[in-house]
Amino acid sequence: MPVLVLGLIILLGSHSLHLFAPAWRERQIRRMGKGRWYAISVMLALIGFLVMAFGFHLAAMHSTPLYAPPASLRPINAVLTLIAFVLAASAFVPHNRFRAGLRHPLLIGICCWAFGHLLVNGNAHDLVLFGAFFAWGFANYAVLSIRTDGQEKAPLPVTWRGDVLSVLAGVAGWALFAFWLHALLIGVQPMSWPG
Repeated sequence: MPVLVLGLIILLGSHSLHLFAPAWRERQIRRMGKGRWYAISVMLALIGFLVMAFGFHLAAMHSTPLYAPPASLRPINAVLTLIAFVLAASAFVPHNRFRAGLRHPLLIGICCWAFGHLLVNGNAHDLVLFGAFFAWGFANYAVLSIRTDGQEKAPLPVTWRGDVLSVLAGVAGWALFAFWLHALLIGVQPMSWPG
């Protein structure tokens, strides 16, 4: 478990400087330049992700069950994860109503994904991983919403094309991951429900 926690600290911590130390972050960007700063950020995030993945694997070998989730929650997780993929896609597709209305759809998507996985995974290491992502996404959304409250920008232009592309990209990504990559990379087939 300590390796998992260390990976989460590196990964989520490297993405939290804008929340907890925005002035320091801006000073470093000015001092280093944007290119160098973002290269270091990407490298830290990659290191954190790899340490987190390795730590999750180690923790899973000595898992401590906390609760036994009913199989009936699996379809709910599938729907929440589908929503998460659509929201994540909408954060990068221009001119869509999801991003215009929600302001930070990627963070809401992370919360949906993490909450769905908390519903269907009852071990201690699952709680640490998905609980950390849920708390991080929620905290980010809350802080960013408070900071931009009353500072509304001009409405983002939206088109039906942006909406459709967001949905299509999200559904395609979700299907690819749910029916193939999840089992390949994580060793669990999420769409094989009993009964």
